[in-house]
Amino acid sequence: MKYLIWSNEHNSWWMPNSSGYTQRSEYAGRYTLEEAIKICNGANYGWDADTVRKIPMELPVAEEAARKAEGTRHRTRTLVWQALLEAGVHGLTDEGGCEVTGLDASTYRPRRVELVEDGLVRAVGTRPSKHGRQMNVWVARRE
Repeated sequence: MKYLIWSNEHNSWWMPNSSGYTQRSEYAGRYTLEEAIKICNGANYGWDADTVRKIPMELPVAEEAARKAEGTRHRTRTLVWQALLEAGVHGLTDEGGCEVTGLDASTYRPRRVELVEDGLVRAVGTRPSKHGRQMNVWVARRE
């Protein structure tokens, strides 16, 4: 059985050969359980499977479990895309997108980032948040 390594610190998967991070499990490295545990033990001051921590920073995830989680990622990405399409030229800030979709920021933002990376969404300006901070306004590309 192969394992992927999830980084809670980076909210991403470890890439092959421990060479960085990716939001997409299809680009993640595949490791044996022994390799994954060794990597997790060496990351962020170590991780010990026998020591209880509130949330481990890095943890091995069976490939099948990662595949199931990927289905959820695709569904939330579609939800974010539809919200941006419906917002039209007015667009949405990440804060507004969270309100419209009901997703929390740690779920909404990574999916919006993927859409930007794929060229489907772009920033068109800023507007103030509820707390007065300027936030990017994102719109779905229509061309």
